[in-house]
Amino acid sequence: FHQRQPVARQSAPQHNNAITFKGINHLFSDCGDRMVLVQIKTSGQFIHNALLQLRIDTSQASFYTNHFTHLNKLMNTLLSELLDITIPVVQAPMGGAAGPRLAAAVSNAGGLGTLPVWTSDLETTRALVRETRTLTDKPFAVNLNMEFPQEERLEACLEEGAPAVSFFWQDSSGLVDRAKAGGATVMHTVASTEDARYAVDSGVDILIAQGWEAGGHVRGSVATMALVPAVVDVAGGKPVIAAGGISDGRGIAAGLC
Repeated sequence: FHQRQPVARQSAPQHNNAITFKGINHLFSDCGDRMVLVQIKTSGQFIHNALLQLRIDTSQASFYTNHFTHLNKLMNTLLSELLDITIPVVQAPMGGAAGPRLAAAVSNAGGLGTLPVWTSDLETTRALVRETRTLTDKPFAVNLNMEFPQEERLEACLEEGAPAVSFFWQDSSGLVDRAKAGGATVMHTVASTEDARYAVDSGVDILIAQGWEAGGHVRGSVATMALVPAVVDVAGGKPVIAAGGISDGRGIAAGLC
């Protein structure tokens, strides 16, 4: 997510797969390391859909020849490295809708599941984190809304071994150092370049650029795909997650550019 590169869109010819993939390889040689979204007419898939399947079942990887390697590099982002995930997709922390089962399912699929705990009492918070840990051995995040005091919830999450913490709303700078000292990767949601600069100065590891298309609590009024590159420009090399209105492979591909 931290790199912005142009996207080339071109439909593959309606021939057999060997010719289709030869054409894809030609596009990669022309476009260098830029993302190429090619629809495979024979299967009706876009390459990024096939890639997501291959991250789970790699037995067919050789069939896709060298374009799989190129796309694989695009999926192995700095975000992936920091969070120790295989697919740079983060589940939105939807209060009232998301819970341990959803967070664990996303994490088990290779992304980062997120557990909203910002209104739970301490006992429930601990129970939710424990339940998530029983459902997955992969990294996941807990989400804390800074509209409310979160010091005790943060401590509970850290004590239960939450691998990552995402903060939202208001100022989280007073808790960033504590979360990092507790071994968690720290993310913060921003809605403007001013927010982003402040978050960077506070020491967060990852920025979440949330556009106005997002559901639930929304801070800003700028569209996601306009906000993301502006935040990237002031992020100082930190990964930026695109958030808001992203619900399918096309949105994921756009956010990866």
